[in-house]
Amino acid sequence: MTPTSYRFGRFSLQPQTRQLLADGQPARLGGRAFDLLLALVERRERMVPRGELFELVWPGRVVEDQNLKVQVVALRKLLGEAAIQTIPGRGYRFAAEVDDGAPAPMAAPPAPVPPAGAALPTNLGAGLGTLFGRDDDLAALCRLLASERLVTLCGAGGIGKTRLARRVARALQGHYADGVWLVELAPLADGALAAATTARALGFAPTAERSSVEGLARSLAAFRLLIVLDNCEHLVGAAAALAEALLAHAPQVSVLATSQEALHLPGEQVYRLGALALPAPGDGADSAAVELFVARVRAADARFALTAANRDAVADICRRLDGLPLALELAAARVPALGVQGVRERLGERLRLLNRGARGAPSRQQTLRGALQWSHALLGPDEQAVLRRLGVFAGSFGLGAAQQVCADAQIDAWAVLDHLAALVDKSLVLTEPGEAPRYRLLESTRALALEELQRCGELARCRAAHAQAIAGLMRRACDAQPAMAGLPWIAQWLCETDNLREAMAWALGEQGDVRVAAELFSCAGAFWHLSGWIGEGVAHYRALQPRIDPAWPAELRGRIALAVARLSAFYGIDPGEGAQAAREAVALLREGGNAQRLYTALYFLTPLAERVSSFDEIEPALAEMRALEQPDWPPALRLQLRWAHARQLPRQGRLVEYRDAFLREVQLCSAMGDERSAWLAAHSLALAELQLGRPDEAVQVLAAVVAQIRSRGMQRQFAYQIAMLATARIVAGDAQAEGPDLQEAVALLRGEGALWWLADSLGRVAARRGDFDAAARLQGWAMARTAERGDRRGPVMQAESERLIAELALRLHPERLRTLQAEGAALDDAAVAALTLGAAP
Repeated sequence: MTPTSYRFGRFSLQPQTRQLLADGQPARLGGRAFDLLLALVERRERMVPRGELFELVWPGRVVEDQNLKVQVVALRKLLGEAAIQTIPGRGYRFAAEVDDGAPAPMAAPPAPVPPAGAALPTNLGAGLGTLFGRDDDLAALCRLLASERLVTLCGAGGIGKTRLARRVARALQGHYADGVWLVELAPLADGALAAATTARALGFAPTAERSSVEGLARSLAAFRLLIVLDNCEHLVGAAAALAEALLAHAPQVSVLATSQEALHLPGEQVYRLGALALPAPGDGADSAAVELFVARVRAADARFALTAANRDAVADICRRLDGLPLALELAAARVPALGVQGVRERLGERLRLLNRGARGAPSRQQTLRGALQWSHALLGPDEQAVLRRLGVFAGSFGLGAAQQVCADAQIDAWAVLDHLAALVDKSLVLTEPGEAPRYRLLESTRALALEELQRCGELARCRAAHAQAIAGLMRRACDAQPAMAGLPWIAQWLCETDNLREAMAWALGEQGDVRVAAELFSCAGAFWHLSGWIGEGVAHYRALQPRIDPAWPAELRGRIALAVARLSAFYGIDPGEGAQAAREAVALLREGGNAQRLYTALYFLTPLAERVSSFDEIEPALAEMRALEQPDWPPALRLQLRWAHARQLPRQGRLVEYRDAFLREVQLCSAMGDERSAWLAAHSLALAELQLGRPDEAVQVLAAVVAQIRSRGMQRQFAYQIAMLATARIVAGDAQAEGPDLQEAVALLRGEGALWWLADSLGRVAARRGDFDAAARLQGWAMARTAERGDRRGPVMQAESERLIAELALRLHPERLRTLQAEGAALDDAAVAALTLGAAP
């Protein structure tokens, strides 16, 4: 029941008559000022957030923050400055002693039982807002609280813990007869006040007994409550003590805590909250992160809509912000002024860009920097040092690399392990499951870490240490590769892609170390080759190439040349340059004494020599491979000699033997569990079927392989197998020749800058649909690209070229044909893709 009056000093506040009396006489007070004063007096036991005051005093309206400040100034002028206390960045609290005429209770009264249909007791407030993408989390937390009395909701700052906890409490309100209650700990600087703050939030008058955790817990022994302890991370010890006392002395009280780290109590159930779901590659709409971002932009500008034009940019923003709700909301607030693309382009400066939070939000959530600095300030000096040093890692990283980068004279490798575990516990470092755990920072946390690294003068040292650590990992990967089947090796090392990029960028930069760049490149050739990042490896080689020092050890230069040969074999580098690199690798590795590496260099020399018609080099290379090979070498390594021999058979006119040899290799590799080699052998098998004039059989072989590749999600790593299937369908006159296989092949090869690989097949596609002008242009483009590369067409492509020439000669006048071919020679890949797929270039 609302009191008829509240007395403080010489004032009497009369809620029913909406009057404020001063010395018994009505004081002049506006309606908004009265509503504000009443709201503060009724909630005098706690700080009232600005957002809640806006809802109480200006319900349903959007007003400026200045309006609230004006009313507070007016009240202070009338009541005295000390009557209303400002909680910086949070809200206000009524500080004067109030007498509402009710006698002080001797003990906690029983909670009132509301009549049927009445609202259940709570201080959650009315508007909890829409919850995006948290249905599963909401259900899981409700299930946990049905069986556990202490659940801690852990997650990074800005991940949405408070909003979710409030919704959980609201969903469970009917299960707690005495209510669900939110206790805001963020404003507290002194953990000793936690019990008294909780008592006030529950609506109890302050007493000495309730100022202690045990006293408060004992006074709640008869109550059935859910208490939400919000933002415990800066008072973990005090929050843990309070929760422990409640568990011990109040058997019907349950606690839901939100914190960046666990309370570490017996019986505690920790629930770690992840970021919002991100859009899948190629899908810019269907995800909780996108839904939240779009909703917040629309709240600021009702005209905004997600369209085909901005869909990809929105998806990219959500991915780069890691699905972190606070970051997404801050980014959305910038869209009305900058547009989606403008926000996307400025995310490299996210700590400066994302600084306009919602009015009424806590100060630490007004900006992304504020949220991150709140978490950072809770760390000890050594934890801060480890966190900022981890900022040099891109993507995920392993423990060994983290220890190598973060350890110094004061923090040894074991201490790094301990601090890393603490950072995981405090939700500042995320873990990725696996046989060997990996760790990562959210990109926003990483941005702050790099700033701190620069401020502390450690950036150069840590970048160098990072590059050295990744060079060591790549050396291990390179050494392990011959003994491992392809797919397990890719699965083990693909996670280092982002770190390899970061290390190469530093090593080749102005402040870098070219010798480290050389080590990285020389060991990463197998990585780029097997992972499918051929174009990326070529780009790094072009940056390194003019800086290679002839004085470097032969073994290092040999590994560099072998890496170039690998990239050339998969069409990343022109065959003439690739063949020369293979020759250099062989010569230098003969000096180095590594027989297996030399054997591999000879293997890559054989196809490159054939592509530049240097046939006299092939047999000596095969003979040297036979002399080097040892029976105890790994099977994945020894198959190179068998394959090199088999690939000489077509040149000798022995196509059936060639086909049968690779049919056996498919069976053998499959039996060994080496799927990657089986897929590559199937590629050669299909090529043999095409040369034998059996394109339908080639389609059958490749369709089965590509289905397996797609089931593994490895289309990018095996783009040439998909392109080969597209080619086989074209040669066969397949009804699906212009279907998904061709479309995917065009997209994948364009991404690698290798669209030329499809060459004359593309012209055949246009001719098949009767567009002979397009076919002639595409043939001109194919002829120009082949000449540029100094490459020779393989037998299948040569046959395709001859068929197309014959068909166009029947359809087009010679002068018209030459003109169209000349036009085609100047086309870029985008125009070629458009012509191939039937669109205007």
